[in-house]
Amino acid sequence: MPPKAALAMAEPVIFDARDPTLGNLRAIKAYIEKNGVIVLKIWGKRQCRATVTEMWRKVISKQHWTDEYQIVIRSRKDNCILVVHSEADEKEFYRTVTGVLSPQERKMFERGWPLHRGFGACCDPAVFHMDTVTSIRQDPNLYRCASIIMDDHKLWSQVNRGVQVLPAQGENEVLHFDNNALSKKSEPVTGLAGKFCASDSRFVYVPRIHTDEWLEDFQEQYAPLYPNVKPNASKMELKAELSDPMHLLERKEVMRVPRGCIVYWFKKTLHGQIKVCIDKPIQYGCYAGMGIAGSRAAYKKKCGVDELEDRIGSYLQGRAPMLWPSLDKVQFYPKKFDNFPHLMQAYIKKLPPNHPMIATRISPKGKTVEFLTPMSNIGYVPPPFTSLGKRLLGLEEWEDELDDAEAGAPGPAAKRVRV
Repeated sequence: MPPKAALAMAEPVIFDARDPTLGNLRAIKAYIEKNGVIVLKIWGKRQCRATVTEMWRKVISKQHWTDEYQIVIRSRKDNCILVVHSEADEKEFYRTVTGVLSPQERKMFERGWPLHRGFGACCDPAVFHMDTVTSIRQDPNLYRCASIIMDDHKLWSQVNRGVQVLPAQGENEVLHFDNNALSKKSEPVTGLAGKFCASDSRFVYVPRIHTDEWLEDFQEQYAPLYPNVKPNASKMELKAELSDPMHLLERKEVMRVPRGCIVYWFKKTLHGQIKVCIDKPIQYGCYAGMGIAGSRAAYKKKCGVDELEDRIGSYLQGRAPMLWPSLDKVQFYPKKFDNFPHLMQAYIKKLPPNHPMIATRISPKGKTVEFLTPMSNIGYVPPPFTSLGKRLLGLEEWEDELDDAEAGAPGPAAKRVRV
């Protein structure tokens, strides 16, 4: 069930990432180091609108479902059909798909939405390297803030998916860490996770629990409660039915994230999500974190491919990477479909017979079963990168020294700023 419409949300402290002054950068670093989370303003309404309309042009309206399941956007003025590719329709199209949906509209959207509708972030190949997403990944203001926070100028932007969460969708997810927070032998958890919000959104987390000192206390108190967590687990969830000696579930906060902002959080932060209220608009955006540049040994160990090689291949070919930044496997369709064939069939029946997305394999029981496979990203052209963007992807190596021009932003170069 979706949460009540009156769910209270905490108002964030918002910093302007476009302010390059030393005082602002010091304040940003101090705030996230204290709280584990920060909200940064990066874009205005025009750029947010471009993000939403590109999502519709390249992903949502490109689903291969039969006509019965296609989403048709109609004008609320005269009921005529609006076309996202039409410059004349663009503004009204945007107002319609970002407004509150009627019950009839919501039902139609649910029928024609991409895979991973329940979570609200599809894994279609086209979603990973859209033009607007690339602009966020190589944004010099975000880079400057991230390099200050992480005390390093050699960074990689994460290759991750877009966000498109329908009303009454999303998950009331248990709070979790994107690593095995109980393991003292795992690799150090560094970097920033992030989500850009092209529409008003929210972030669920427990503040001020991201330090090494706090983690030691957590491991001491919770390790006996979770004896079966694998040492190499890429995620660790708190279970509501188990004891919670530090009262972490009670300390959960839901923070509003306004349109045009990105929320960054340390990867060691305990976080989660909640369903979108049924009477709220669709939430749009993309995941956009930052990490220290360099291929991780664990990445190749998990999938057999070097991380840099996979990042560049994803960009050049317009496909999903093999693993998420958390090292979980990227799934074109929800993994539970493999165990619940009726869920798989519900989507297969939306496709025309013998569609190339429908593939077959032999199950462990020796039966031939159907599943869904991504199609090539036809017509894909890799979006252009700035010099900074090439380094943030890994197309070019970072140099030991970085000047202002290379950083792509005004103000002191990241390497020379001491905050």
